[in-house]
Amino acid sequence: MLRSARRSALASPLALLLAAPLTFAACQLEDDPERNSEDSERTTAIEMPMDRVIIDNVDFYNGDRTDWKYFIVPSEGLVKVVVNFDNENASPEVEVVNSVGQVLSNLELPESNQFLRQLSFNGQPGTYYLHVWVEEGETDYSAEAQFQP
Repeated sequence: MLRSARRSALASPLALLLAAPLTFAACQLEDDPERNSEDSERTTAIEMPMDRVIIDNVDFYNGDRTDWKYFIVPSEGLVKVVVNFDNENASPEVEVVNSVGQVLSNLELPESNQFLRQLSFNGQPGTYYLHVWVEEGETDYSAEAQFQP
């Protein structure tokens, strides 16, 4: 009996020592900056040329939870932003932000189309940002900013 109690007392600390690096490695993997895309912050946003469709991916579990794109409005005019997600189960979110970081609008999911989100606004000349992220899972998406003077 004494031998069994001694083994249990040794097994618990040993199990903790072995499990700790695995837990640390799992946390490291999720937040590893090398696994994140280049556009994970507004300051590193990638240009999204006006009137051109771009395709990208966000993936919660592999460290690429958020994307930032920017587009330049050349003059006053109507701007329409369209985003289409392949997987709504990933709980994707999208918003348009102006050059000083103020959220102009969250692109809400319309009832008529489960995957397509769009927003139109009167744009002033300047830089605008598209922020896309997921709360779980992963999804491919396509996005386009259209401009009409």
